Amino acid sequence: MIAFLYVIFSSGSFGGFSLSLLFIVAYIFSNKKILLPKLYFLSFIVVGVGIFIAINPSLFALFTYYNERIMSLLSNGGLGSEGSRMMSITNALELFKNSPFVGVGLGTTDVHGFIPTMLASLGTIGTILYSLVLLTGFETSKKKNIALLLFMIPFLFFTGSLRTLYGMHMILLFLLVFREHKEVKK
Repeated sequence: MIAFLYVIFSSGSFGGFSLSLLFIVAYIFSNKKILLPKLYFLSFIVVGVGIFIAINPSLFALFTYYNERIMSLLSNGGLGSEGSRMMSITNALELFKNSPFVGVGLGTTDVHGFIPTMLASLGTIGTILYSLVLLTGFETSKKKNIALLLFMIPFLFFTGSLRTLYGMHMILLFLLVFREHKEVKK
């Protein structure tokens, strides 16, 4: 996981940064019985990474870049893709408002957000049907998976799209839903 997070984080992608945050939070809360040891372990890693960033000029520049992106996002600035991302989401919600039941069609939008893309492209009916297929087996998932899914909703609103059904957000959702699927006996 550490190597994977390093690759995503060092990509310079703000989406990658937020995905790294999602992975870390999911890791910490995945098993509450060992929450404290995980927090100690993560603290040790954060201190080590902090020292490594402080002495490595290229990583310090990346840290500074992410800090500027966060400040830009909070102040509605235009440093990165935040402005175009929000514009595409606003446009998708407008398309959904104009065609709320069936949407404007799959593949006709290019939105920086999975949920707004689904709403604009598939409408209410298609989004519900797609979600039902996606969440098949969810009723047998553990409670922590439900909490993780709810935590993922903001990430899915601002990242991902339907352009690639095999994208990372889809892989994460299917792993979340089906990883502990057990047959329900009636």
